[in-house]
Amino acid sequence: MPSAFVDEILRPFWGLWLMAVFIAIIAAVYWPGNRKRLEEHGSIPLRDDEEQESAPWHR
Repeated sequence: MPSAFVDEILRPFWGLWLMAVFIAIIAAVYWPGNRKRLEEHGSIPLRDDEEQESAPWHR
């Protein structure tokens, strides 16, 4: 019984669900208020050790 419900009712909505999640992630990334924070996070692997020691999470 439950597998028939999943097969017939919920399966067609997986594409819509995944597309909605994808659009939400893209919207969060390109939201104007998040730009500075995301650029800082993106540059973490490129930082020198001296810069990391002065970061707020090392205090």
